[in-house]
Amino acid sequence: MKSLILIRYHIRTALKQVFQLKSHIVFSLTGLVIGLLCVFIICAWTLQELRYDRFHKRTADIYMVTTDIKDHTGNIIRYPETPPPLADELAMQVPQVEKAFHFLYLYGGRTLGRKEQSFKEAGIAVTPEFLEVLNFRLLMGRASALENPNAIFLSQDLSKKLFPVGDPINQEVLYKENQVLVVKGIFKNVPSNSSLLFDFLIPYETEYGISDEWWQLSDATFIRTLPNADMNEVHSLMRKVWRTGITDKQYDIGYISIKDLRYEADFEFFNAEHGHGDRNKLFMFMGVAALILILACLNYLNLLSAHAVQREYEAWIRKVQGASALHIGTTYIIESVIISVIAWGIASLLCMLGLPVYENLIGITLSSHYLKLCIGLGLIAAILLVGLASGYYPAVRAGSRALVKSVDTIRPGFLFRQRLLAAFMVTQFALSIGLVISSLVIFRQADFMRKFDTGYASEGIVEFTLTGSVDSLQHEIRTALMAQPEVKSFSFAYASPVNLTVLNSTEKWQWEGLEEGTYTSIYQILVDEEYLSVFQIPLIEGRNFSSSDRDHGKILINEKLAGIIGLQDPVGFRIKRGDEEYEIIGVVKDFNFQHLSSDIRPFLFMCKGSYRNLYVQLKETAKPGLNKVQSLLSTMVGHPVNYQFISEARDQLYRGEKQILTAVLFVALLCIVISSLGLLGIVSQSNAAKAKEIALRKVLGAESWDILISLNRNLLQMFMPGMFLGSFLAWLVMRKWLEFYSQRIAIEGWVFVLGPAIILMVAMLSAGSQTWQASRQSPASALKYQ
Repeated sequence: MKSLILIRYHIRTALKQVFQLKSHIVFSLTGLVIGLLCVFIICAWTLQELRYDRFHKRTADIYMVTTDIKDHTGNIIRYPETPPPLADELAMQVPQVEKAFHFLYLYGGRTLGRKEQSFKEAGIAVTPEFLEVLNFRLLMGRASALENPNAIFLSQDLSKKLFPVGDPINQEVLYKENQVLVVKGIFKNVPSNSSLLFDFLIPYETEYGISDEWWQLSDATFIRTLPNADMNEVHSLMRKVWRTGITDKQYDIGYISIKDLRYEADFEFFNAEHGHGDRNKLFMFMGVAALILILACLNYLNLLSAHAVQREYEAWIRKVQGASALHIGTTYIIESVIISVIAWGIASLLCMLGLPVYENLIGITLSSHYLKLCIGLGLIAAILLVGLASGYYPAVRAGSRALVKSVDTIRPGFLFRQRLLAAFMVTQFALSIGLVISSLVIFRQADFMRKFDTGYASEGIVEFTLTGSVDSLQHEIRTALMAQPEVKSFSFAYASPVNLTVLNSTEKWQWEGLEEGTYTSIYQILVDEEYLSVFQIPLIEGRNFSSSDRDHGKILINEKLAGIIGLQDPVGFRIKRGDEEYEIIGVVKDFNFQHLSSDIRPFLFMCKGSYRNLYVQLKETAKPGLNKVQSLLSTMVGHPVNYQFISEARDQLYRGEKQILTAVLFVALLCIVISSLGLLGIVSQSNAAKAKEIALRKVLGAESWDILISLNRNLLQMFMPGMFLGSFLAWLVMRKWLEFYSQRIAIEGWVFVLGPAIILMVAMLSAGSQTWQASRQSPASALKYQ
């Protein structure tokens, strides 16, 4: 009972003290709230990333099967596409394989709708085993309904979009403008931390029918093994099955756990626009969260020390009156815990209410489940790490037996030794300067990438997706576009030069001089004769395509491929793929058709007569001109035509860098705010401890400016080691980060000048008001109680 009464007394005393000191509370809470808010968001996103694809049951037993191809250098290139018959053969011939299935990801999406409206959505052609192995939960219907070739399953959101009123089951949907499918199932929206994103499912045979062709590398294949299966043995048996259909030793079978798809897969698959996990970004955000938490705790500790100095006499009097060291120390700890819990509550509220704002600001999608989990764990961290840990040292010092040597002796500044405060301050300066320098380097790299000449034009070019068979309409479309004053130029092609994936690569290329039995992988785009003109890709040797070159074995290659072939003048040289031979008629300048983190790879243009996209360069991208061209094309092909600006597609490619840039700049600003609050606390404490000294110097005739310079001298002395430490750490981290990019900036010397200058200016402004006020204080008021 006495212990309970004592605890209640400590809490009441602490609450009274907390709410009496308004400025101290504002500074302490502001720093802690900012720190905890950032940590909650970053930790929730990190946890969500680390749990990618873990929502499936028995994830340890689910594997994606891959095609591993050896190139001419001996390197293994992994592809997600496998032969259609492979899944059934693995299920029948490998005893450890419990289930196997294959599916077709419908790249580019498909048009779904009703008579009055249509939408382009992402979908997959699957077998019923897809829903039996992977945990995409059905809300209505049964997986077996996918055996009906006219069935379709919709996500919750898509079903509401197509059927806002009524039951969607057994309702008809128009697929690809001309095929009627019947809704037989509704599934829960796919989790945001799934490597496979889709809005609808259709039976496998609905799209292309059933194929038994082993050399048709088109399907994704997954297996679920028996629990604790020996994967070395399974792989050996899988290879035997593989060799029954594909005997070429260049092609092999591989596998990767579904748990590793997010961060370990070294190939593009499924949602290429969705992207794979970026360890670079993940580790950076994790480091930022740790730095923010450290800064927030240091700031809180500094403010606590400043507040403790002001309460020195209170602690002394309580000691003289018989209060024990435990009693005094417990009060300090409870006060610290209460402040940290209040900060946790405010940060949690702001986190939940402002979630959409943070998602738009940083460009990430957060699951409320992981956010709530981090907030719950944050309460424990706020009490243990922030409250108890930060309050422990002042509590120990406040209850020290050395506090009072005699009734007549008062020991100013007993709570915090100068060396410890100097260490706190140097650490704050180092972290703040390091983050600002890092932000400047990241900003320069992002700006460099934005302005970098990728080797092709993107502004003013619009991609129109032409679904269905439009080959017969090409002449009519060309004639109609040539008559449009808004159109500057146009080209039919299979893809744009933005972010080509393994789906745009071809294998088994050979040429004279290449070592026998070796092949090389070459990226390619099927284009017409206007493609180079529209995208302004320079031709440095030979000639461009002409209309007579279509389907006649003529190709253009890039400088990289010309270097691999090893000829100074490759024009006229012939290379083979299988039984087909192609003549090189020109060489184009190398251009970046992938992210700048990737090296330029061998590439060729092939002139063919069948394409799926139209690229139009408009004289002006104003809405009326664009709408006019879209309306014209929609009328000619008989259904709505979707479009995308090439510049937007290129920006999407570097979305990750923009997210990092936005987050780091935002965090750098927060760190400056937190550091400023910490400096205010330190300067406040230092001025309070030197109040008697300042007063005596003024009595002896010292000017306010002399005192101001003297008070700020210590600040500068601690700034210098912080500057060198922070600059060195930023240089180490940024040098490693820049190695991720094949095209990158050099770390310039001016960032090591501007970064510390920004922090120094902020420090002088935040501390200047306090030191100026102290230097202007009346000596009488300062010596009143001395």
